[in-house]
Amino acid sequence: MSVTEIIDEVQSAAPEERPVARLQLIIAGVFLVFGTLGLLIISIQLVAPGFLGGVGFLSYGRMLPNAMSDVVNGWLVLGSIAAAFAIVPRVTGARLASPTTAFVALGMTTLGYLAGGLAVLFGGSEGRYLLELPLWADAIVLVGLIAAARVVSATAGRDRDLTAPAWFFVAAMWWLVLLHIVGNIPGITGVNSAILTSFYRAGLVGMFLAIAGLGIVAYLIPAETGASAPNNRQLTRLGFWSLAFVWAWTAPRFLVFSPAPDWLETIGTMFSIGLVVPALIVLADIAVTMRGSWDKAFASVPLKFALAGAGMFALAVIVNLVQSLRSAGGIVQFTEWMSAYDWLLYLGAFSFWLFAFGYHEMAKHTGAVATRAATFHLRLSTVGLALALGSMWVAGLQQGLYWVGAANAQEALPVGDGALGFVAPLAAHHVVRVIGIGLYFVGTLVFLMVLLGRGASVAAVGELGGEADDAEDADEEVEEDLFEDIVTVGPMRRRRVTVGAVGLFLASFLFVGLFPMLEGDHTSPTLLADAAREYEGDAADGRRVYLAEGCWYCHTQQVRAAVSDVGLGGVSLPGDYAYETPGLLGEQRMGPDLMHLAERTNDPAALAAHLADPQAARSWSTMPSYDYLSDAEMSALVAYLGTLED
Repeated sequence: MSVTEIIDEVQSAAPEERPVARLQLIIAGVFLVFGTLGLLIISIQLVAPGFLGGVGFLSYGRMLPNAMSDVVNGWLVLGSIAAAFAIVPRVTGARLASPTTAFVALGMTTLGYLAGGLAVLFGGSEGRYLLELPLWADAIVLVGLIAAARVVSATAGRDRDLTAPAWFFVAAMWWLVLLHIVGNIPGITGVNSAILTSFYRAGLVGMFLAIAGLGIVAYLIPAETGASAPNNRQLTRLGFWSLAFVWAWTAPRFLVFSPAPDWLETIGTMFSIGLVVPALIVLADIAVTMRGSWDKAFASVPLKFALAGAGMFALAVIVNLVQSLRSAGGIVQFTEWMSAYDWLLYLGAFSFWLFAFGYHEMAKHTGAVATRAATFHLRLSTVGLALALGSMWVAGLQQGLYWVGAANAQEALPVGDGALGFVAPLAAHHVVRVIGIGLYFVGTLVFLMVLLGRGASVAAVGELGGEADDAEDADEEVEEDLFEDIVTVGPMRRRRVTVGAVGLFLASFLFVGLFPMLEGDHTSPTLLADAAREYEGDAADGRRVYLAEGCWYCHTQQVRAAVSDVGLGGVSLPGDYAYETPGLLGEQRMGPDLMHLAERTNDPAALAAHLADPQAARSWSTMPSYDYLSDAEMSALVAYLGTLED
């Protein structure tokens, strides 16, 4: 069935039968295809920097945020909301409340993400990771998110005892709304903007994507196996609340060695270690739900995706722990380990759970599942992601160890010609990464074809497996859970879930979001800030070009109190960023740190020539050419870089 036919079906159906969830899932699948295509393009550009060169909106620094927005916002957020629209009515026995409002939510979120992503491609980035969309686009999205949350809550009902998937989705939707509001508070400067961004990133993962994904798993396992649903299991509740709470408090782990308060970094490390406990509870709950049905996992494609996603989720918790430790952070921070962690979650665990839901939905809709197509997709995605992540982990470790080794041996700094030592050896790893993400991209095409009803044309079709409705007729004499009577609590109703979710969010935001931003030295400018970081005229225009081109993805402006940063200049202080909105601490060092660039390079003509043709003097450089910038933009960018001095 084509998209046009689906829209016709939507328009002709009765209000309560409109397939808003299916249409939204297809739109999310389209975002996924374009997002992974973007990631493939930027991966190729690391191997061949001239690929698609000369076109501003196809440059690395603009394509990266657009691709990540397509994957995280367009695919994962929209897809998770689609799952909520489909699953909550089924587990409550109620019709989807206000389908018209659900379509408004779909339209507003899609419009906001699409228009905001295009704005980023054409130079409108806000300069914060995963929060690059312009404020006006965020406002459009917020209207859609609130509408979607109201639909899910109304469908769950006021006085109904909710099953696990229902309260997972109710809480996740309101957490997403709150995160979107606080994450996009305008006017936050310097280090405080980095603190706020870190809270948003951790909250998006732990309070929305993980909780919504686990809601999908809690629905799918009984639906595919006929096992008893984890409706009021105490283990499920313990995992749900503890996971969301603890993951939000891991937010400072993004700030290891940063100018943020040391006590905040310690909190991030402590809760990253503690995150292992709720993760184990969640995995144990999945195992209890699967009890007696493990043989069916090998016959159900959705279960294969769901369990593979659970394995990646567990691995991500371990990687999160490693990156939070200062001993490890001194090596892997700012390397490709950072991107690998995101890919493991966004392309791995959370995407695999949505893939599972998508194949289950198509089976429910058509009465059959494209088994071979789905299996082919599973293999492509698993192998492709393993290749990409493996290459990124090895590359990151090699890069970080080079920095430490060069510092200990007092050899050339990783700047200028000294960057050859950590850039050139990564070439082979980048090739493997291209192959891996290429395979994954092909898998997303297969998935989209299945969503469009064309899976049967490319692969054999199998019979539909177990359904949630069938589970109602299954034998209800299930062995009592070992954990069932550990804690006695009342029924989970919407009011209890909503109040608890808001309270948990506020407590987390206050302690790892708001309170750290009240530190006095964050807004008190240092001598460096007063002397060189109060941007005006060409320098201010150049900083806007720097933001638009995404230079901060590959270049940090942060000298850490770590061995690997010895010789890069004075250690960065919170007040150094007092005049900056946002504070550009940086994400990775695909290129040298620029905090004190002007102390090393003070020739504007040479810097402009390097920006126009980076490979002219350094053939090994992966930096793209910025020769498409106008003369005024290039001059302004050079002027801004000239202010980066001691």
